[in-house]
Amino acid sequence: LTLDAFESGNIGPDTLQVRAESGNYMLTLGKETDNDYKVRFYWDPSLTSEKLLILGDYWSERQLIKDFALVVRVFKEFFDTGNVSADILN
Repeated sequence: LTLDAFESGNIGPDTLQVRAESGNYMLTLGKETDNDYKVRFYWDPSLTSEKLLILGDYWSERQLIKDFALVVRVFKEFFDTGNVSADILN
C-alpha cells in the first residue's frame, strides 16, 4: 500500500509505503531533499538481525513492525501532517 502526498514536487516527504506479509510490516517514507532522495524506515536495535521474507525480499527483523496499530498510526500521521515523526521512522 502506498500513500502519496497530493502536492508532489516539493522538498520533503512525498510517499509512505507499507509492505506486509505474515504479520510483519515494512514501512518506508520517501523524502525529497535539495539534491537527493532519502528513504526513512523503522529501526529497532533491540531486535535480532534475522532476515525475514516480505513479498520476495528479505529484510532485517529490526526494520519490521509487528504492531498493526502502529502502522495505522503512522499512516494517519502522514495523512494528517504530510510527515512522520523521526522517533518512529528515522
